[in-house]
Amino acid sequence: MTRVATIALAAMTAGTAMAADCYVDANAPSGGDGQSWGTAYQSIQTALSAANANDTIIVTNGTYAPITRTDNASITIRSVNGPAFTFINGNGATRCATLGSNPMRTNIVLSGFTLANGVANSSSRGGARGGGALCGTLNNCILTGNRADYDGGGAFYSTLTGCTLTGNTASQYGGGSSYGTLNNCTLSGNTANRHGGGAYDSTLDNCNLTDTTPWFTPTNSGTRFFKVEVRLE
Repeated sequence: MTRVATIALAAMTAGTAMAADCYVDANAPSGGDGQSWGTAYQSIQTALSAANANDTIIVTNGTYAPITRTDNASITIRSVNGPAFTFINGNGATRCATLGSNPMRTNIVLSGFTLANGVANSSSRGGARGGGALCGTLNNCILTGNRADYDGGGAFYSTLTGCTLTGNTASQYGGGSSYGTLNNCTLSGNTANRHGGGAYDSTLDNCNLTDTTPWFTPTNSGTRFFKVEVRLE
């Protein structure tokens, strides 16, 4: 009976990957396996590509290259010391974080990063939307200086909590965010050439918006705004 139970347990667990922590340090020696700080990966992308569902990627201070994963696996990427010390930089050439491909893809969580100088254009994966981030969930992040050649200069299809969106631009709609959900966020100095300097067609809950252009009265009441163009000071 014991042998049968042992075999049954092995069969049940064989196909289930255990959640694991993975470590990333931009200054680590090359060739690491990510299993400890002493053998940390140098890039977030390497860790993200290798991660299984429910894994956590822990990232220490540094500036990192853009990242991409679109399968909606439940993966958390978090910094050790927050957005003042941990950066993902698009270098004016590519989107900072591609974390999905449709509005339902928010299971990949990015926590405690600055996403800067990202660009989304017609050649970007997912198109010219979301210069800083496409999809995913962002917590305690700063999105600054990002650009989209269509909409969502800072983020598109993303859920953001406790984030700051500043100085992002969109050629058409939603300089800060487009088609997103924002909770306890601050939006300032974002611009769009047509509608929604701060946010466009997004849900905003307890957010602070200043210096967004263009801005107008929201077209319907409450926290659900359609083509939102708001200035609150």
